Amino acid sequence: MSREKVRTHWASAFHVGQRERGRRTVSETMAFIPRGTFFMGSNDFYPEEQPVHRVRVDEFWIDRFPVTNASFSRFVEATGYVTLAERQRTPDSSFDANPETLLPGSLVFRKTNHRVHPGNFDDLWEYVPGAC
Repeated sequence: MSREKVRTHWASAFHVGQRERGRRTVSETMAFIPRGTFFMGSNDFYPEEQPVHRVRVDEFWIDRFPVTNASFSRFVEATGYVTLAERQRTPDSSFDANPETLLPGSLVFRKTNHRVHPGNFDDLWEYVPGAC
């Protein structure tokens, strides 16, 4: 099986409910990470990173390289995947029921001319209908 078919096969299987879960396909573009535990957080930097705590994760596959626009386009073509930004949102799936934010769209970074409080992300991000 070619590298492209392996990648497409894995991506398709993963997004339709992980049908291939448990099957360890050899791939030059993906790495298998076994389940395990690690310490997450920091006591040395930001308060929201505290406390350091042990986390257990299940096994998973991860790309060895960044996903390019071209490879993501092939994935969308092969699977019919629709991003969250392209999907119509409903009041049930949203933390607020503002009709403007129910339109398909995305948060877009907005540069400011002033200092921003670390806990206030409203100054940095703006919901833009139609942005993907």
